[in-house]
Amino acid sequence: EGVDVITYPVNDQPSRRELRGLQPPAGMKEFRAILGGGFDIYHQHALSRGCGLAHLLAAREAGLPTVLTVHTPNATCLRGTMMRQGKTPCDGRIDVRQCSPCWASERGAPRFVASATALVPVQLAGAAASLSGSKLPEIAARALTLISANDLVAAKRRDIATLRGAADVVIAVCDWLEQALATNGLGKDQLMRSRQGVDVALAAELHVLRRAPIRAGERVSFGFIGRWHKTKGIDLAIRAFRRLSPTVNARLSIYATAQGSDGEAYRDQCLAIASSDARISIHPAFTRAQLPAVLAGMDALLIPSRWLETGPLVALEAMAAGVWVIGSAIGGLPELVAEGKNGTLVPADDEASWARTINEFICNPQQPVRAQTRTMSDVASDMAKVYSRLRDVRMAAIGAG
Repeated sequence: EGVDVITYPVNDQPSRRELRGLQPPAGMKEFRAILGGGFDIYHQHALSRGCGLAHLLAAREAGLPTVLTVHTPNATCLRGTMMRQGKTPCDGRIDVRQCSPCWASERGAPRFVASATALVPVQLAGAAASLSGSKLPEIAARALTLISANDLVAAKRRDIATLRGAADVVIAVCDWLEQALATNGLGKDQLMRSRQGVDVALAAELHVLRRAPIRAGERVSFGFIGRWHKTKGIDLAIRAFRRLSPTVNARLSIYATAQGSDGEAYRDQCLAIASSDARISIHPAFTRAQLPAVLAGMDALLIPSRWLETGPLVALEAMAAGVWVIGSAIGGLPELVAEGKNGTLVPADDEASWARTINEFICNPQQPVRAQTRTMSDVASDMAKVYSRLRDVRMAAIGAG
């Protein structure tokens, strides 16, 4: 579409030193060469091995104003979910006392062992981390990994300190993520919130969809759109739906994609749970062009997430299409769902509450109050203001020099 796309290599088999940040990622030479292309602004949308702090620092060293948009919880969370012990929302504060045990428990450590990881001196944790990649018996390797937890926490704190110095502007896509970054020391003058938006053309197509009110006795259609992953709570939706009376005239359509072996295993688990209820159907992935038709077939979209979503974008798309949203009352969903106007919030990971809410919707179907949907045009407007401000600051600095 007239936009140049330039690529650089990323090592698909990184060494442990590269994974631990002890050596530059592969492809940095080529990446630095790209930065010399006469650009005015550098804007990064990831904090990953292939596009992380090393790349942000390289842009800073090249003299470019730098912008980082944070889209996921991994900026502050070792688990990547911002759910303490996988159960309750966390404020994102990087702290040895809470982060080490939380990370260790995710790796299967018993509670008392996980709690003990917070007591390990950082120097000892660092030594354990350096040895954990050695060829050792499995039980010894697992023990060293757990002992190294505090080293990972210390590294995460160093990363945040690096981020503070490397980015002129850090953009969060939701309130809770902005607050988590502020909790870890990013200042108001550096932080900005800019929510996600629906594709402009797609929004226009979704807005013209008109849904007829559900009549008494008609089948009520629920749907899920996303990916096969436990954090998405598809099994929760299936179990809740199966609690409905067999005589209830309703259906649940699941549209999900599997990413990797973990996703495939979770999909198979959910298929086994759903197999005994003919009202639940599993559908293959669809194209973006088919999304309006998929949403048009739903009366309510279920978003039973078990982690802190930064959107999700599918909620905005459903609202644009006039589809009621039933979502978990954690993360970004409470920021988007206006209770009783465009959706309903349900306690996260509470099967009984989800079953009750679904049944209540069947008995009293709701249609959302239509409102203007935020689009990528709005996001672009936010970015243009940021870029203009940074350009002015840079030109003033050049003029002063």
